[in-house]
Amino acid sequence: MSDTYCKQLYRDITSNYYQEFTSFMTKHWYPEILGDSEITQEERQGAYQNFYKTIKDARIANRQTIRRWFGLSEQSIPSRTYIFRIALAAGLSVEETEEYLQLGISQQGIQDNDYREFIARYCLDHGLGIDKCRRMIEFYERKSQNRGKWEQESNTNWVREQYTVVRDYPEEEFLVWMHKHQKYFKGYSLTVLKCYRQLVEECLIFLRKDVMESLAQELQAAGFMEWREQKGQKGVYGGTEIERFVKNRLRTIRNPLSPDKAKEIRRLASVAYAPQDRISDLVLELYSTMPGRNKHQDKYALYNALGGEIHRVDKKYISELLNSAVLREKQMILQMELAAETDEAARRTKEKELKKFKQRIHLVQRSDLLVLAQYIIYRRIEEISMLYEKPYSAQTAKDEFCELADGMLELCGMRRVDDRYMLDHVLLSCFAEEDIYLFIEIIEGGE
Repeated sequence: MSDTYCKQLYRDITSNYYQEFTSFMTKHWYPEILGDSEITQEERQGAYQNFYKTIKDARIANRQTIRRWFGLSEQSIPSRTYIFRIALAAGLSVEETEEYLQLGISQQGIQDNDYREFIARYCLDHGLGIDKCRRMIEFYERKSQNRGKWEQESNTNWVREQYTVVRDYPEEEFLVWMHKHQKYFKGYSLTVLKCYRQLVEECLIFLRKDVMESLAQELQAAGFMEWREQKGQKGVYGGTEIERFVKNRLRTIRNPLSPDKAKEIRRLASVAYAPQDRISDLVLELYSTMPGRNKHQDKYALYNALGGEIHRVDKKYISELLNSAVLREKQMILQMELAAETDEAARRTKEKELKKFKQRIHLVQRSDLLVLAQYIIYRRIEEISMLYEKPYSAQTAKDEFCELADGMLELCGMRRVDDRYMLDHVLLSCFAEEDIYLFIEIIEGGE
């Protein structure tokens, strides 16, 4: 791709103003700010002071952390847990909390299938604070231990409908109702996970096709078809037959296969005929060059500039994401065991175990969906161009991307594509006027 284009994009996102959590917080807590003009340090300081006066007694975080939420000296994006702490301490409404989640940190709204967030919703509706919410969660966890399995089905709409009735229950009755219907609080959105898997599956079709084409070329050059003909083999071939061919050619003296060629053929065959449980290896092709944050500063300057809007994706992350159901269930069991434990030494042990285990728990992020969607549109346009010699149109490509992405995001309770946000702007910039690029090509850009 054009290095000039990438450098221009880097200058664009580092010099222009984009929506981010620090600006979101500042505008909410310093209402004198008008429009989308760049926010001054004085305005950030004023917003921070207004916010801190409101929540200081709740002690939701240390002052340095809170200052970073307003972009004072440094910047940071709080987790979902912190957003609920902010909401409960500041007395936000449910609607305002949804804004903090969707527009502030670009995640999905309140997950009613997560019992902690469902209880938080109740507390927000009734003006109950952090301490009351914590006690209600602990009570629910103690009473719900060893209650059986969770249903791995989409029940969120039913839970939301029921909430319109049970929201008026007294606290104890509300928790009793939750206790009776514990099986519906599985801790993650099956709809979001299904959307992610659907995108993964479509990417997988394109990726397998590429690998199969490369494998066919390598086999043709190595004489595989002639070898099959000599052996009297006909019809469709598979990984087992390819492996026999490689072993045969490595042993033969006449026209042998080089170790490097054999290695490449085996690699391609292992991917082309990989079982479903190796899907993460294939999806990793989309993220193969994504480094850890702030590594290779010059080469990945644009990626690093995106900051908290995108995270590093590796094989382990993808595997854990696709196994959310199992991992979430284990997490909830640990949380309930901890709540029921009375021995202090045992509690400390369980707290350490739970803290370590939580590192394996991930929610499908908005960026996870968008990067896959961008790849799919890229490949669709590439195929249409090759089959029908249709000229490339940047606007058409952007429209198709937004249509696919917005449909998924709306279903998942996340905000739509909006180029006022840096990540969205970069993704839309992949559809340049003269050419189309993969997101992974774009983020390799430097200064």
